[in-house]
Amino acid sequence: MSFSQMRPRTSQLVELHVFYVPEEVWNFKLNTVPVALTSKFISAGFIRVSPHITLRVLREKLGEYLGGVAVADKFKFLKCIGKKLAVVKAKQETELELKSFAPPYALYPELYLLPGVEYFEDVYPLSSSTQQRHHFNAEANRFSNGSRLSSLPEQKPEKRQQFLGSIHSSHQLENQEVHSPVEWGEKEPVPVLHRKHKQDHNNRIQEKQIQFREKGKFNQRISRCLLNIIIISLENKMVEQLQQMKKDRRHMEKTREELIRKAKGLLEQNKLRRYHVREEWKKKYFETKKATVSLEDALNKLRQDLELYHQKLLLQLEARGSRKQPNNMTNSKNYTVIRIATVQHELDQLRRKLDDTKMKLVIEIKMRKQAASDLRALRAELTQKKIHSALILQSRKSGI
Repeated sequence: MSFSQMRPRTSQLVELHVFYVPEEVWNFKLNTVPVALTSKFISAGFIRVSPHITLRVLREKLGEYLGGVAVADKFKFLKCIGKKLAVVKAKQETELELKSFAPPYALYPELYLLPGVEYFEDVYPLSSSTQQRHHFNAEANRFSNGSRLSSLPEQKPEKRQQFLGSIHSSHQLENQEVHSPVEWGEKEPVPVLHRKHKQDHNNRIQEKQIQFREKGKFNQRISRCLLNIIIISLENKMVEQLQQMKKDRRHMEKTREELIRKAKGLLEQNKLRRYHVREEWKKKYFETKKATVSLEDALNKLRQDLELYHQKLLLQLEARGSRKQPNNMTNSKNYTVIRIATVQHELDQLRRKLDDTKMKLVIEIKMRKQAASDLRALRAELTQKKIHSALILQSRKSGI
């Protein structure tokens, strides 16, 4: 195996842009920051690393990958989840690989750091930290332009070929996303390690699926509980509204009954008042009519006497005129007096007829007015009875 085959190929590396999140944009209350504020982040450069290195391993050598730049002693990794950045926990750093921060697993090949935050290293198990450190040292030595090979002591050709073959096998396992936690010096066969790692990977997938199902069931139960609570609250509100409507309806019915009772009382009072007025008017009318009969009799008798007196007067005047001037009666003074008396008598008769006609007309007008008033009262009473009947029928229907 040649020396060029030991160097990592460019296609096996991933380039990540490293950003520092400023303290003024970080929301300490919500423990997150929106992705929309990435334009305010500070660039620390970029790194070219293997996509299979975990964040825990990268933490120890981040300054070297950035070209020897000094890195903050205290910082936490952030990962873009949805529209915000979330803090990567200590346990998650041992599981997350750098390929999850590059496409197609992420939208942009960017790595975010939150400086100035305390990091507790003792949350990792000692064995896991040691194994990760050894794994990182092995990969760093493999990617250091053959410096590991140049420092090896002289060995026999068979042993040298066997050592190079083991490195090549390990390199192939890394390309297949299989990571061995053991050191280079262990003698366990590669196929066994591959099966164990694959079994662990499958177990993790199954555990995640189980957790996802349990989480889905829990969310479904929560949704059902919330839906039941909402339905119960709506039912309670509807019951309260229905009770309030029934209470309002009873109050309105009571008010309506009181108004109807008052209206009936007013109608009865008006009816009674009209009855008294009508009876009083009838009494006065009949009393006046009785008095008028005797007066009319006396008036008729006087009219007859006046008529007889007028006839006698005319006869006397005619007889006197015929004795004085038997041949020229039309030109005499006596004839003129007779004509004046006749015309005056006729005028008196016409005046009397006019007065009688006026009196009859006034009586007729009063009778018509009284009849119209009685008719209006009867119509109002009939309308009130119809309204009352309709209200009673409606209340019976609503009660049913």
